[in-house]
Amino acid sequence: MGAKADHDLLGQAMAAERQYGDRAPEFITKKAQALRKDGEYSEADFWTQVAGCLTDLHAIKFAGGGKAAAEAAEHRDLQNRRPVLRTTNSPASNPDR
Repeated sequence: MGAKADHDLLGQAMAAERQYGDRAPEFITKKAQALRKDGEYSEADFWTQVAGCLTDLHAIKFAGGGKAAAEAAEHRDLQNRRPVLRTTNSPASNPDR
């Protein structure tokens, strides 16, 4: 570590996700634990914050994206819906009879 760019929480979270995929949270947790064990407390705290950032990123990507996609699909369905003509047998509701 040491370089200012290395302490970019979002950048590190995204890099871990790209490199480790679904195992990124496990990688980050083990890294923080190893650093803490070695007495590198500030670095361990940094990686704990990266883990939180990754959690937030996933919440946005998966939960928010799913909701937005569902709302967009519902909006499209409503726009594409054609009026349904209904027939009734009741003379009061059908002036043509």
